[in-house]
Amino acid sequence: MKKVIYFIIFSLLIGCSSTRLVNSWKDPDTKSFNPKKLVVVGMTQNLNARTLFEQKLKDQLSSRGINTVKSLDIFKQDFTHSKKTEEDITEAVKMLAEKGIDAVLVSAVKGIENKTIAHQGYYDVDYRYHRFRNYYFIYQDIYFQPRYYDAYKIYHIESSLYSINPDSERTLVWAGYIDIIDPAQINKTINDYVKEVIKNLEKEQLIKEL
Repeated sequence: MKKVIYFIIFSLLIGCSSTRLVNSWKDPDTKSFNPKKLVVVGMTQNLNARTLFEQKLKDQLSSRGINTVKSLDIFKQDFTHSKKTEEDITEAVKMLAEKGIDAVLVSAVKGIENKTIAHQGYYDVDYRYHRFRNYYFIYQDIYFQPRYYDAYKIYHIESSLYSINPDSERTLVWAGYIDIIDPAQINKTINDYVKEVIKNLEKEQLIKEL
């Protein structure tokens, strides 16, 4: 029975992507957040993922009354083709300000962690196998079945909300750290991630709830 339960949990974990908020931070001095215009930035080389992410996040924020634009509609197509200097980025921020943008919500993958898990209940202590002969007989598949272990990845993603108003003393308003476990379908993964970001921004009362 334990193995059946373990297999169900394992299937839920590996069979489809799972998204969860690990930690978040909010500037304690920020009581309300009312940007005039906000740009969403998805920092990834995958143009399709970036396009979907920025559009879905824009839709969610716009539906809550926030004037939102995508970075794909602001920056030139070749902006990410070369590494920028600090001066280049300063000029880019000035350009955003000239367009009336006073806030940025940026998301980036901060790390990828490789995990390996066994099919059978590795951590289960089954006292039926109190003889070495029985134990070895049950677990010898480790030698012969390549699929005895499954590998998967955990993507650690950070979303940060900044004020780029030149009159602001502090620029970081909020940061959320979200893990995506073994992403499979890009649409579902992005939907789940955007939901986590929006849910936490609502919880911190930085955006209004629908």
